[in-house]
Amino acid sequence: MKPTYKLLVFILGSLLGTANLHAQDKPAEKKPEPSGTLSEEIEVVRPYKPVLANAAKIRRNPDLTTAPIFKPVLSYQILDRKLELNTDIRQLQYQQMAEQKPPSLSNNYFKFGAGTLKTGLAELYLNTKRNETSQAGLAFTHFSAQDKLPKQQFSKQQFEAFGKNIGAKYVLSARANYNRLGTYFYGFDPIALINPNPAKQALQAIQLQGDLANKFVEGDKKWAYNLRLQADLFSNATQGKENNMGIQTSLSKSVNHLSFGLNTKLDFSSIKQGASKVANNLAKANPYAQYSKNDINIRIGLNIAQEFGQISRLSTLPLVEISAPLSGKEVFFIAGLKGDVVKTSLFEYSFINPYLGGNQAIQNSITKSDIFAGLSGNFGPSVGFKAKGFFKRVSDLPLFVNKGSDLSTFDLVYDAGTSQLTGFNVEVNIQASDVFSLETSLESINYKLATETKAWFRPNFSLNTALRAQLNAKTALSAGLNYRGQSYGKLANLPVSIKGYLNMDLGATYQVDKKWSGFVQASNLLDTKYQQYLYYNGFGRQIFGGISYSF
Repeated sequence: MKPTYKLLVFILGSLLGTANLHAQDKPAEKKPEPSGTLSEEIEVVRPYKPVLANAAKIRRNPDLTTAPIFKPVLSYQILDRKLELNTDIRQLQYQQMAEQKPPSLSNNYFKFGAGTLKTGLAELYLNTKRNETSQAGLAFTHFSAQDKLPKQQFSKQQFEAFGKNIGAKYVLSARANYNRLGTYFYGFDPIALINPNPAKQALQAIQLQGDLANKFVEGDKKWAYNLRLQADLFSNATQGKENNMGIQTSLSKSVNHLSFGLNTKLDFSSIKQGASKVANNLAKANPYAQYSKNDINIRIGLNIAQEFGQISRLSTLPLVEISAPLSGKEVFFIAGLKGDVVKTSLFEYSFINPYLGGNQAIQNSITKSDIFAGLSGNFGPSVGFKAKGFFKRVSDLPLFVNKGSDLSTFDLVYDAGTSQLTGFNVEVNIQASDVFSLETSLESINYKLATETKAWFRPNFSLNTALRAQLNAKTALSAGLNYRGQSYGKLANLPVSIKGYLNMDLGATYQVDKKWSGFVQASNLLDTKYQQYLYYNGFGRQIFGGISYSF
């Protein structure tokens, strides 16, 4: 073998570090070589000293183009849910993928019903056809019933006409209402337990309202404004009349995250009762500034009210409201401090208690401070809630008491001084698609009065619940549960306890076809014996039904 081949073989064995070539004193075994190859015996006569070669950096960037692409397999299950909550949630606008033919709308209907307690029901609703710029319609309702006591009956009628026009720059709307309630002063004598000849009561009210507003989209830099004109005419069977005229304006402008506004109201009232006539006029102004960013809203302002007429008094009261998210955009913390002058209206309180007698003392109450804090938001996609605690200071709190000369009629009295109201209220709304809905509210109030012994006829606790369930395409059920806690009446300057009561309603509707349907309704299903006002028994179990037609 030539020396050159000997040298190559030796270098190759050193670089690979062949551990099989151990230093030894005896010769290596000789193996037979294949024919046609070169062979040579090498004898190592000294210890083997391996030498590592210098490392060299491999200058090469990794090639990622060959990496495998991960394609996950996704599976979707779309839930058909219709969310209708009494919250500030904005409805998402969907994109219509293809032109669709507008559905045929049934925007008119009439309804008739009758049942026990000589119940009579009639409803009529008429509306114009679909139009993007204008709408008009009218509605009429009648409801009446009669129970066992002499003249224990009522008859309610309501008529309403409305219209709205949306122009290029302005929105104009108008509304006219007529309300009538006919009943009797059927409250019985506590000794005789009967009122043989109750006097008749008839409440009538006409309300006219017109609104003019500019077309405003949130985010516009221009001023937003609204003007409202209102007139009310009221009369009762005790020679009481009240005429009211009002003008309301609102003006606001947004600059980045700030907005500024001013709300004003002029309210003129003339009240005539028999031979006496008084004026109850009120001018109000509410300037404010609001900061809104990242779902944080802070409003600061004033409620300024000037009373003039029978009483002249200026009130300047605070307005602070805060709303901030606590958990994403689902739960919000709400708090505030506000005050206001609350106008007392013969019209309003007569429909609250239709058994008011003649010659009522009319004076406004002032909420000096209303401090509140709580939470509002959603639990998941179908549950909305609002809960808050409050502490109020109110001067001249209005209350009802039985007349000493005629226990079947009532007077308005006022807690002279500052009353303190402490309590909480909770509202929950559940909307599980179109199949099930539940609305409930409860309120608890503790009264600490200035001069009166009790908060006459104001309950300490109330609960109202309404439920609706769509059993199938044709059948739906509804239920109502109302609880009114203990209250007190006043007799000979002494409190008379009025126990709390539970009232349950149940109803069902059946859709015969697209136009015809039938219904049945049960009120006071448990036939609870109760009094809302002292010596005025409530109506017993009432079951009625009827039909309705849509067109």
